[in-house]
Amino acid sequence: MAKSLVRNKLGSKTYGFIIPADSTSATDFLALLDGEYELYEKVSEAGSELVPEAFKVRLQIRDTNSDRRDYLTMYVDTTKNEDDVRNALVGQVVNGINVDEVVIIEWKRETFNTGSSTTP
Repeated sequence: MAKSLVRNKLGSKTYGFIIPADSTSATDFLALLDGEYELYEKVSEAGSELVPEAFKVRLQIRDTNSDRRDYLTMYVDTTKNEDDVRNALVGQVVNGINVDEVVIIEWKRETFNTGSSTTP
């Protein structure tokens, strides 16, 4: 089944929600919304959900010109390092912030249950 993410901006607040439709089918639904909206459709999938471990990264992104900032939490592949994360974010616009500084708050290895179990 298709899934699309809708970001709906009403005044100074932005709301996000998932709808079970592709961009073509979502047109009627989007006509109901007030304010500004953006639609993001999932078009492909990559990677694997069977990940034994990853780094949990909590960080602050900042625009030093306007002093706007936000906090993000993400899971990063264990082959990546802090410089990889900084290089991926600096120069991007994330949540309306022109990122020119990234401060790593937490970098922690987490192990996940891969779900491989046998039943008798």
